Amino acid sequence: MERISLGSCCQRRKSTRAASPAEGRLLKSKRPQSALGVIYDRLERADLAAPAYEAALKLAPEDAAILSNYGLSIAMTGDLEKAEDMLRRANQSPLAPPQARQNLALVIGLQGRFEESERLATRDLPPAVASENVAYLKAMLNGGENRWSQLRQEKTN
Repeated sequence: MERISLGSCCQRRKSTRAASPAEGRLLKSKRPQSALGVIYDRLERADLAAPAYEAALKLAPEDAAILSNYGLSIAMTGDLEKAEDMLRRANQSPLAPPQARQNLALVIGLQGRFEESERLATRDLPPAVASENVAYLKAMLNGGENRWSQLRQEKTN
C-alpha cells in the first residue's frame, strides 16, 4: 500500500520533491528504498532512481526483485549491456520472479537477439504470446520507424 500511495502522490504532482518527505522517513529497509527507485523511474528521473536502488542493494545485495527493477531502470537509460548484466544477476536467484526473466527477455530482444529472447520468454509465457512479444520487438526495432532509437534519443535530449 505504501508504495502505491507514494507513487500516486508523486505522479499527481509530477515532482521529485513530492517524494522528499517520504524519503526522510525511510527506515533502513530495502522495500522503501526500492519503492523510491520505482517512483523516480516513473517520474523519468533515472539519476535519482539509481541511488535509491543502490541503497536497497546495500541492504539486500542479491534481492532478485530489486535487481530486476534496477536492471529495467538501467535499460530505460539506454545502457542495454549493463541492464542485461544486472538482469542476469537477478535471474541467478532461485527466488527470481517471472518478471525478472521477462525483463531480461525484453532487454535481450532490444539488442536484436530475438531467438534467445523468445526462449527466455517461453519459460513463463505461452509460446504464442512469447512469439507475439518478439514479433512486436522486431517490428519496433526494424520497422520503417525505429521507435526504440527515437525513445533513446528523446531521453538524451
